[in-house]
Amino acid sequence: MPQPPEREEMFFWRNPMLDNLELLRARYITHTFSPHVHEGYAIGVIEAGAETFFYRNQWHVAPSGSVVIINPGEVHTGEALTAAGWRYRMLYPSAELLRRVASALAGCAQDYPFFATPVVNDPVIAAQIVQAHQLLEHDDSSLAHDSHLWHMLCCLIQRHADGARAAMPLSTQRLQPPLRQAQEYLDANFMHTVRLEALAALAHLSP
Repeated sequence: MPQPPEREEMFFWRNPMLDNLELLRARYITHTFSPHVHEGYAIGVIEAGAETFFYRNQWHVAPSGSVVIINPGEVHTGEALTAAGWRYRMLYPSAELLRRVASALAGCAQDYPFFATPVVNDPVIAAQIVQAHQLLEHDDSSLAHDSHLWHMLCCLIQRHADGARAAMPLSTQRLQPPLRQAQEYLDANFMHTVRLEALAALAHLSP
């Protein structure tokens, strides 16, 4: 008997106790993400399959087990690398939360952490992200949420943040006119497919 076709699924929720932390658990096969940005960070783990995405002027591949880290305010896409699709868990912490964690680690005020490498092979961090994500999905203990999330973000910053650079959330950016046009176009067309070529033309950049 033939196996039924695999289905896509997506579960998205917010945790109001943690700066309205957004979380996503999804399985995608044919779904694609048009160019878009997040006000905060996008941090996750590929649990199966592989995702490919365009970010910071080049294509990246995130295989199973890898950690994905997208800085706030940076345009990126997302799609399956193969017909098998991909399954992943994502957290979208606010930029302010990451800055508080970085400041606590340093013992003084810090800027927004910047992550230079969007795909990293770090089984320790990957396991911490999955554990924190699962607790936030199933455990009602706010103390467990706080401690595991905070510990994971501390480790992520210590192991992978570039201390010489700072991220720039949308709220802090002073966009040049072409980039502002591209951002306004994204905002106006967030429900529609946006072609990378159109976005690059507005921003006067090469796709």
